[in-house]
Amino acid sequence: MALYNRFCGELPKQDAQAEALRCELGETLSPEQRKKLLKIIDLGIELCDDTAFASFVIGFRVASGIAAELRDERYSYIDEQEQRAGKG
Repeated sequence: MALYNRFCGELPKQDAQAEALRCELGETLSPEQRKKLLKIIDLGIELCDDTAFASFVIGFRVASGIAAELRDERYSYIDEQEQRAGKG
């Protein structure tokens, strides 16, 4: 949390609410239940990270394709996909 505050500033309202609920649940759950809750939270964060990375890669590929089209009038998206698949 300290690193988040240092580099990102104030928590968005939803993050603050989620943190308050997490603390409240942490006080009422058994240690085993807390571990399960934390595992669910970790998996959710991991899913968000994977989605963000995949979105970045897709966006980069789109930008690269646009740049190639602007650079070379003979560029073909279909040809590029065939090369990626090993058909070209």
